[in-house]
Amino acid sequence: MVGQGLANMIGNAITGGGPAVGGGGGGAFTNEWSAQFDGVTQYAATAAMTTFNGLQNASWSFWIKFDNVALGWQAPIIMWGNTSTASNRQFSFQFFNNQRCDFGLNGNVAIRDSGNFTIVAGTWYHFVGTYDGTIGTANQRPKLYKDGIQLTSGLNFNPASVLNTTSGTPFEMGRKWNPAGAGSYQRFFDGQIDEVSMFTKTLSATEVSDIYNGGTPTDLTGTADLVHYYRNGDNNCTSAPCTGTLITDEAGSLDSTLYNGASFIQDAP
Repeated sequence: MVGQGLANMIGNAITGGGPAVGGGGGGAFTNEWSAQFDGVTQYAATAAMTTFNGLQNASWSFWIKFDNVALGWQAPIIMWGNTSTASNRQFSFQFFNNQRCDFGLNGNVAIRDSGNFTIVAGTWYHFVGTYDGTIGTANQRPKLYKDGIQLTSGLNFNPASVLNTTSGTPFEMGRKWNPAGAGSYQRFFDGQIDEVSMFTKTLSATEVSDIYNGGTPTDLTGTADLVHYYRNGDNNCTSAPCTGTLITDEAGSLDSTLYNGASFIQDAP
């Protein structure tokens, strides 16, 4: 069962104080697969994403497990664009070794947490970034959560009151464009990514905690303001080995594709 905060977000039958697991999809909810990346060339990408153009409220949620935390910078979740045009950068989550997370908005760091931040290889973590451009004090607009707990020991910067309007920028998992590097990609992610969800609302702390659900992902199908939902193998894989490359968008119509040998693996939080 999920908590009441998430139950209030779900437009499906409520039983026992919260929605039945899998109630939104009409069947039993299972989470068995994730997408695996090698930290060298592999990534996943959609076509151009314009969902968040000009919005003042948004949230991004995902689960990750690092295979190697000593590669320097890694970028598991990002919408950066493949040009030097800053307006085509909208949101990003980038990690430096095992000691720092940068949550970026509009191409700039919105929150940098390195005070008490630590991660270890081989462990699943849940991260959420939220944005509320209606807040007058700019450095209070973004929030960053790890495993259901808000990170407050880092630096908050001053994101604008609206998200950039992008054109031609895909949403990518596993890499970042480096305009300063003669048009190359960098910061490849080494590990697994799972259950990526995006919302056109600012999730509350209670809603973030409910999605984390004590470390076990829950079915978000039917959640209010859920606009993209990438389960990274589940609903695309039926048996092992799973050799497909399609990641279906379970909430919208912007599917993603695995490239350069990135694959699905039976490993999930």
